[in-house]
Amino acid sequence: MQVYLKNIERLKNFYQSDYYRWLETNDPKMVKNVEDALYEDPDNFDDELYKDLALKYNLERKKCNLLVSVNNQKIKMSADIVCGVKSLKALGSSTPEFLSNLPRSH
Repeated sequence: MQVYLKNIERLKNFYQSDYYRWLETNDPKMVKNVEDALYEDPDNFDDELYKDLALKYNLERKKCNLLVSVNNQKIKMSADIVCGVKSLKALGSSTPEFLSNLPRSH
């Protein structure tokens, strides 16, 4: 969960910066490059994130994967849909509703 929370903080600070506003006006294609540089992908090693997601959605977890059964076939899912940079940006990491969903104990 720490990787996820650090991503939110880094991206929030970027989106609220003068540099972001400057890029949006003067070089919008560079925004993605900066986002990519700031974003650390939690899929491969954020075990805590997967524990929290498994509990929240009542799913089986194996290391850094969530498992769901469909027609007696187990399917591995990653957390990209929840914590990918596009999701964080679309959701608006600075909105109170988004931040209120974050666990306070971490």
